[in-house]
Amino acid sequence: MTRWHKRILIFVIALTLLSNVTLFIVANASSLPPALRRPVWNFAYNHLSLAPRSGEPYAVYPNKDFGSEEELAVAFYDGHENNVLVTHPGGDDHRHAAMLKNYHLRVSAPNDQEAARLLREYLMARGFKGTIRVAITFAHGSQARPMLGRTRLGNDIFRLLSEYRPYDDYADVVFVSCDIARGEVGKKFIQRIADEYGVRVSASDRSVGWDFAAKWFKADEGKRNFEIEKQDWWTATPQGDAPRKYSEVFSE
Repeated sequence: MTRWHKRILIFVIALTLLSNVTLFIVANASSLPPALRRPVWNFAYNHLSLAPRSGEPYAVYPNKDFGSEEELAVAFYDGHENNVLVTHPGGDDHRHAAMLKNYHLRVSAPNDQEAARLLREYLMARGFKGTIRVAITFAHGSQARPMLGRTRLGNDIFRLLSEYRPYDDYADVVFVSCDIARGEVGKKFIQRIADEYGVRVSASDRSVGWDFAAKWFKADEGKRNFEIEKQDWWTATPQGDAPRKYSEVFSE
């Protein structure tokens, strides 16, 4: 073995060890002190394309009791993407976990097909005959490209909402993702979803703060929060000419 062969072998071994140690730290970051946990997760997700995994199974999780004919608020997310949402016990230092408790049901799934299947089966098994008033997706995104976990959002959730739409109003879909409504392309996208599925769609044209989603639905009253005046949010109404500012739509 030549000197260069030895160097290459040492480099490969060192790189393998570094990778394994990094994966181990990320996978077990939930056991780190809060001061260290978030920097580890942020670095892993933003620079290494790694996301810590939680032990939470993909499923529908009820947060509140509800009757068979009530109007529901549902949150969709990928519970394994801990950089986005942390819902495991002891995660109270993460505002996302507390925020999810505002909704009647939270649906953890890796993509929208599975999310729709899980929720449909859950509601049918309980003889639910009510409606879904609010559906919020929590995930990363980009212009005209909402995600669920690391998968681009398809149409299955929208089809499900059309099945359970309110009798006298539209169901509200809120994309808590960055840049969905950015530019003409983004606004045409949310208008197309609104027209095609008969739902009212709200999305941002820039980076999204999680606090907006926390305020959007009032857990105590089950009503929209009219106090929000986020000028970077747009809402598309079915058969509307074009999306309008969120504050304009919901102040009427």
